[in-house]
Amino acid sequence: MAQKEYHFDLSTNGAASAEAKSPPQGVYPEFVWPQQLERYETHPAHILQRLDAHDRYQLELKLDYELIEGRQTRYEVQTYFFVPRSLGISADTYSRSEFFRDLQNHIRLKTPEFALPDLLNSPESPLHRLEQIVQAADWPNARYADALITSFKFLRAILKSTLREHWRPFAKFDRAAEPRAASSKTEIRLSLATEQFLYVIAELSRRFRQLYPIIAAANLPDDVLRAYELTDESISLLIEENMLGAYELVAEKMVSQSQREGLRKALRIAILRETNHRRKHGAGSIMSRSGHNEEFLYRSSVLKKFTSSVLYLSTAVEREGVTQEQLLYALAAGISMIFATVIAFYAQRVYGNFTTPLFVALVVGYMFKDRIKEFGRAFFARSLHNRLYDRRIVVKTLDGEHEIGHIREKVRFMSERDTPPAVLDARNRQLLSDIANDGQGEQVICYAKEVVLYKDIFHKIYGKGLQIRGLNDIMRYDVHQLLRKMANPRQNKYMLDGEKLKTIRCHKVYHVNIVSVYRVRTPIRDEVITKTRLVLDRKGIKRVEQLSV
Repeated sequence: MAQKEYHFDLSTNGAASAEAKSPPQGVYPEFVWPQQLERYETHPAHILQRLDAHDRYQLELKLDYELIEGRQTRYEVQTYFFVPRSLGISADTYSRSEFFRDLQNHIRLKTPEFALPDLLNSPESPLHRLEQIVQAADWPNARYADALITSFKFLRAILKSTLREHWRPFAKFDRAAEPRAASSKTEIRLSLATEQFLYVIAELSRRFRQLYPIIAAANLPDDVLRAYELTDESISLLIEENMLGAYELVAEKMVSQSQREGLRKALRIAILRETNHRRKHGAGSIMSRSGHNEEFLYRSSVLKKFTSSVLYLSTAVEREGVTQEQLLYALAAGISMIFATVIAFYAQRVYGNFTTPLFVALVVGYMFKDRIKEFGRAFFARSLHNRLYDRRIVVKTLDGEHEIGHIREKVRFMSERDTPPAVLDARNRQLLSDIANDGQGEQVICYAKEVVLYKDIFHKIYGKGLQIRGLNDIMRYDVHQLLRKMANPRQNKYMLDGEKLKTIRCHKVYHVNIVSVYRVRTPIRDEVITKTRLVLDRKGIKRVEQLSV
C-alpha cells in the first residue's frame, strides 16, 4: 500500500504549514485505530483497572469508576493479599491503623476522553472553547477569567491522557516475536501514528500559542496570563516528552531505514522547536547536559500539579459507626450494671446490711460486672466491624459545596477457610507455595471498599461543556512493612563448571499474590476476578506480574 505523504513545517517557530497536503481528518480510513484497546484491564463490571509498581516501594492500584444509568452507581472492590507467613505479618503485628497509614488515596475526576484529532476538530475540545471565548462579541471581559484558566488546565490534562492512549497500542509490540504480516502491519500503523502525532501537535501548538498576544493585550486579571504561561510551559514539556518517546519507539520498531530516518528527523526538529520555545520565553524547565537538573524536575512536577488541579476533588475521611459503637458500648455497660445490681440486692436480702457475706458478694459482683462490660464491648465491636466499614471518605467538589459520592473502606485479617472459594481458586496455590509456607497456608489480608456515585449530582455540576463520566481512584500502598523480615537478596551458591567450582550469584525473592474481585451492585449486577503477583526482595518491588485466572 502506498504511503501517504504529509508535508509539515516543523520549524522552531512552532507554526504548521498552511499548505499541508492531505492533513489527517479524524482517523486514517485504512485502519481501525485501536484508541481504546489495552487502555487498562477492561472489565465487564465497568471498572477499568491497572495494578503496577509506582516506584521501588509503592504498589499502585488505579481504578476508573464509570457512571452507569440510574440515580446511583454502586461498586464493590475486594482485594485479597496472600502474604507468606515468613514475612511475619499478622493481626498481632500489623494493625488496621498501620495498614491505612501505608495506604494513600488520590481521588479525582476522570479525564474526558478524546481521540488525538478531536483535540483540533471537536466542539467540546478545550482548545475550541478557548478560541470561542476570545472571539466573543464582548471580549475582553473579566467574567471569562475562570473559564479561561479552567480551559487551559483541561487542555493540558486531556492532551496527556490522549497521548498516552495514542501510543499505548505500540508499547508491547515486539517485532521479533510477531509473525511477519502482523509485524509489517504494526509498523505501518506506527508510521501513520507518528505522522498523525506530528501534524496534530504542530497544529495544536500553533493555535494555542496564537492566543498569547490576544490574552496579553486584554484587560484581564494577572492570574489569567500567568496561568496561560504556566500551562504553555507544561504543554511544551509534555509534547517534548512524547516526542522523545516516539523517537525511541520509531528507532526500535521500524524496519525501513529510509522511513525510519525521515520520521526521526521530523521528531528531532519538533523536539528542538519545543526546547527553543521554552528558552525563548525564559522558562526554567530546560534540561542541562551536566548537573543534577534539580530545577528541571522540580519545575516539571509543580507544573504538572498546577495543570492537573482542575481534576482534583475535596475529600474528608470520617470514622464510620461511631454512634452505633457508643450505643452498643452503653448497652454492654447497662447489662453489666444489671448483673451487679441483682447480685447486690440478692446478697442484701439474704445476708442483711453491713455483713461480711454482703461485702464479699458486692466485691465479686463488681469483678464480674467489670468483666461482663469488657466482654460485651469486645463482642459488640467485633460484630460491628463485621457489618460496618472502618472509615468513610466523603467526596466533594473542590469548593466543598457538592457531595458527589462516598467511599467506604475496611481491612481485616481472615483465615483461608473464611476466604471465598472463588478467591482461593483464583489464588491457585502450587506445591512449592505450600512447601514454602510449611503447609500452613498464607496470611490473608482483605481490603474491601464500597463506592457510591451520585449520577444526578454529576449531571447537575458537569452537565454542560466537557462531559465528566466518572472518577479515578488511585491507591498507593507502601510495601516497607512487608520487607522487614526478608533475607539478604543476594546469595552465593556453588556450581560445577566442568572440573571447576564456580560461584554463582542467586537472587532471593518473595511472592505476594493479590486477587481482586470487582462488582457492580447498582443498577446492574456484574463480577470479575483478576490475579496479580507481586515479586519482592528486601530492596523493594522487583516486578509486578499480571496472571490469568
